[in-house]
Amino acid sequence: LLQPDSKPYYHTWVSVFMSPSSRVLSPRAVHAFLLVAAAVAGACAQDVHCTSLIQTRLPSTGKEGLASIYFLHIPKCGGTQFLDNSITGMVCNHSIPGDMYAKCNFPDLRSQGIRVGDHSGVGSLYDEYVKGRGIMLLRRPKQRIISGYQDNMHSWPRYIYNRDPQDVLEYAKLVSGCAVKMMTRDGVSVSWGHDNTVCGDPTPATDEETQLAIQRLNNGFVFVGLVEEWTLTVCLLHAMFGSKCLPDEFDRELATPKSSNSTTDNASLHLDGFEDVQDEKLYEEARHFFRKKLQRFNVSTESCEPCLREAHMFGNRSLPDTW
Repeated sequence: LLQPDSKPYYHTWVSVFMSPSSRVLSPRAVHAFLLVAAAVAGACAQDVHCTSLIQTRLPSTGKEGLASIYFLHIPKCGGTQFLDNSITGMVCNHSIPGDMYAKCNFPDLRSQGIRVGDHSGVGSLYDEYVKGRGIMLLRRPKQRIISGYQDNMHSWPRYIYNRDPQDVLEYAKLVSGCAVKMMTRDGVSVSWGHDNTVCGDPTPATDEETQLAIQRLNNGFVFVGLVEEWTLTVCLLHAMFGSKCLPDEFDRELATPKSSNSTTDNASLHLDGFEDVQDEKLYEEARHFFRKKLQRFNVSTESCEPCLREAHMFGNRSLPDTW
């Protein structure tokens, strides 16, 4: 019970003693709950991920008890689907009137021009708004670049060049290091980041920025999912934070834009030999981070079965474990 990995146990104790149906609590019950809460909080005090889990698991009768998160939306990593179908169901209370900032515990940065789900950078925002509550999805950098190129050259800075890129290689060189830039630089995303975002900053990402991004990933993000491991990503999210598994969460057609194989193959051919060096380093660290989380929360293809059954997706042959 005292270990950070004892999530199911403290969740059970909290549910028993703090559920809305618990109208009357005996002094012994209250005392037992306080002892358990103190023990778990002490065990997790030095673990930002565990502390965040406790905050997430405590039941509430309103917005106050829901987890506060910062969703960093890296372009072309399935983030729109993930935010709409998974995240909002966990951090929003739709019984509360008002817009999403009233219903959900997202930081309201609209006064700074930043909206939930856009592609703004979090450079100087990290310590106050992201650390300890960051969530993001990543994808193999070359595949992310190809997807962006096919989506009307997403993030290409037309406001600078007043033209489209000459080819996919020019585009790739400019938007490379996108995730590193977004994790370390300031930059408000205009028009949701399609043509004016920190991802399209022509200044290349540096080794120092990559090291900072890796440090922030490990110290400030409670969850990092991988597009190539979509099913496991969704299952891990539910294993960590609970809530009902829904069919739309597993719909891979929603997560990435449709494109012909010939178009993808043609773009890949023109990027033969190209490597997004900085984002590749970050992605490899994210894979290690992801695997550690799978082990910690005992998530595997087999353990995903209950979640898939709940979402009526178990046995769906169009649902591979990796893309």
